Amino acid sequence: MHSLNHIIKFADDTTVVGLISKNDESAYREEVQRLTDWCRTNNLSLNVDKTKEMVVDFRRTRRDHSPLNIDGSTVEIVKSTKFLGVHLAEDLTWSLNTSTITKKAQQRLYFLRRLRKVHLPPPILTTFYRGTIESILSSCITAWFGNCTASERKSLQRVVRMTEKIIGVSLPTNTNIYTIRCIRKANSIVGDHTHPSQTLFTLLPSGKRYFIAVEDEKITPLSAEYRKSVSKSPPYISIAGDAPPASCVFSQVMNMAAFVGFILGLLRYLQLKPRVHKPWLNIGSLVALSLACFGMTLVGNFQVDKNHKG
Repeated sequence: MHSLNHIIKFADDTTVVGLISKNDESAYREEVQRLTDWCRTNNLSLNVDKTKEMVVDFRRTRRDHSPLNIDGSTVEIVKSTKFLGVHLAEDLTWSLNTSTITKKAQQRLYFLRRLRKVHLPPPILTTFYRGTIESILSSCITAWFGNCTASERKSLQRVVRMTEKIIGVSLPTNTNIYTIRCIRKANSIVGDHTHPSQTLFTLLPSGKRYFIAVEDEKITPLSAEYRKSVSKSPPYISIAGDAPPASCVFSQVMNMAAFVGFILGLLRYLQLKPRVHKPWLNIGSLVALSLACFGMTLVGNFQVDKNHKG
């Protein structure tokens, strides 16, 4: 296979992706012909009527692209196509995909209203929504939602708000679902060292990973590779957040937690003062809590320098 071509196989669907450079389509057309010959050799027949070709061209002056020819039949050139349930357009926008999803989800709201009329409880209605409507709104959401326009996101979220009015409960937004699934997918890729996208997750210039505070040469991520071959100790919190802005946020959180803890302890001391028969126990608890809060401020404000050798 030529380096500019890629073949994507899923079940009985096959997609050939070719990069045409300097108007040279020979590698792309040879790949299609090679695929056709392979199918013929292995007693497989290509359904040319269902085969579509889409050209993505962002040049100012677009040249005519002659269609492919398979076994004497011309392949239709389309402006959009459906790939694994997602509508792709030749301009690589998601307006067609979002409008199709929104329309399909709105049609299923009819069944949700019918179920509400028979007085089904909200938990059952929520389960129906997640299985028949949310599944449509979030299908392959990690691939297209991030590049949607503001108006497209509003139209999708409008379906969620309509559902909330029908059921009477709060539901997760599309943005929250998108964020959670992106993080889950990223963690899955990072944990799988055989994944093709593993190389996309590299150390930042500061030596820290995007999702784990890591100091280069001193702290090692707690991954499967770390557990197998590295014997370094897990990082101290003060070392993992010793550079701004992480150190500033960490210090502020620790100071606020220490202050709130001291105030709660003082209020509890004043509440128990007239009731306890052993005042030394109440006083000792207040002193211990005060020392613990003071220690929290030390941890938050006096952090270990990253050049410190321990």
